[in-house]
Amino acid sequence: MEEDRFTRQKRAEGRADAIPLVLLVVVVLVVLFRGKPPRAETVCPDCNARVNAPAHIAEFNCPACGRRLEVGAGGDVRRLA
Repeated sequence: MEEDRFTRQKRAEGRADAIPLVLLVVVVLVVLFRGKPPRAETVCPDCNARVNAPAHIAEFNCPACGRRLEVGAGGDVRRLA
């Protein structure tokens, strides 16, 4: 059988025909667990202090002046009335 001879020859050479499992696992982990891009640092509309808007909440207090700020859908920060 020609096919069996070919298979034995490939095994004797020691070459693997498949992607190594470790490489596959690394690729899957990178694809599944890549983080969300962080929100860009913006400026408080009241005191012009640099503000790093938290990604997990939509409203927060400015760390410099204490004003209540809201984060819009595009990441823009505006003052709440």
